[in-house]
Amino acid sequence: MQLKKRELRKQYLQLRGQIAEESARESDRRILKSLLAMPVLARARCVMTYVSYDREVDTIEFVKFCLANGKRIAVPKADSIRKVLIASELQDFERDLHVGPFKVLEPWPQTLRPIEPTAIDVHIVPGVVFDEQGWRIGLGLGYYDRFLKTIAPSAVKIGLAYELQVVKTLPHEPWDVCMDYIVTENGVLGSAD
Repeated sequence: MQLKKRELRKQYLQLRGQIAEESARESDRRILKSLLAMPVLARARCVMTYVSYDREVDTIEFVKFCLANGKRIAVPKADSIRKVLIASELQDFERDLHVGPFKVLEPWPQTLRPIEPTAIDVHIVPGVVFDEQGWRIGLGLGYYDRFLKTIAPSAVKIGLAYELQVVKTLPHEPWDVCMDYIVTENGVLGSAD
């Protein structure tokens, strides 16, 4: 199964990389609009999101919107020694973040403000490819799957993806964590809210 996941990861990273920049920007706007319209997000007191890089669905405008509107927001900091993610409260997008070892924006050591994973109501999760049931294949390091095992059972998990990153079904294993919703430029897949 790992070989199949590796092949799918490579294939969908390549497909995602072929999306024209203008098309990706338009899709990002539509995804953001759908995400912000979700009642589960409006009710959330604390939201954690990845900070996009490379050709991921953009979350930077979402982060800035949350900060400007008084929503408590956390971003991940990768601890590469323990192979875990630390949720850190973000207060100032420009000052709190720098490019970390994985080339991703993450908190500076002096702006790290850890939040218990169980205090987060909604998790915005990246992925390389998702299926219609909510299973995902990420970059293969397992950081998110390990982290998501520590969150509150009531927490909502939302994957962001371009429509071409959503397939009928994916292989998954016992340690994989399923998303509750997937938001694409065509709308929201998942349970009714």
